[in-house]
Amino acid sequence: KLLTQANEQYPQITLTLAQPFGIHPKLIETLYKRILEQQLELVPDAEVLLVGRGSSDPDVARDMEVLAQQLEQTYSFHRVSTCFLYGATPSFEEVVAQLQQRPLKQLFIVPYLLFSGLLRNGIQKKIQVLDASRVILCDSLGYDDNVEQVLIERVHEVIRGEHHVEKRQQY
Repeated sequence: KLLTQANEQYPQITLTLAQPFGIHPKLIETLYKRILEQQLELVPDAEVLLVGRGSSDPDVARDMEVLAQQLEQTYSFHRVSTCFLYGATPSFEEVVAQLQQRPLKQLFIVPYLLFSGLLRNGIQKKIQVLDASRVILCDSLGYDDNVEQVLIERVHEVIRGEHHVEKRQQY
């Protein structure tokens, strides 16, 4: 609806909605890279928590679950789970409350966000209730060669006319 309104308001500009980044092996690689950047030995029971911004779109939650499964399987983590800051469940606050109730050996929290900043700062404040010796907050997905390559792929899809949002690509 917003795209239609913008196209009507600015007819001299062609606006096209591309697929979201979605599930992509390069993004999974970058998530693992964010964990390795911590330069810590991974314990056998290491866990990962992916923190997404959130959306009312159920595909966003589904994609995050698939990313978590693929990260867990590809890199043999004990558990990779997901949560969201807004608009989807489970909420980050709910997950932090659950984590307080059980022992953790090693938990990497990876914000699945393109930018650090206020959202990451909020995450950092809320995890202060957890055992800091076992909980490691990683950098956001952020700018990375892999993220750049996925963005370029999405732009090329639009140029080739393969940009139908309904057609979500699976890897």
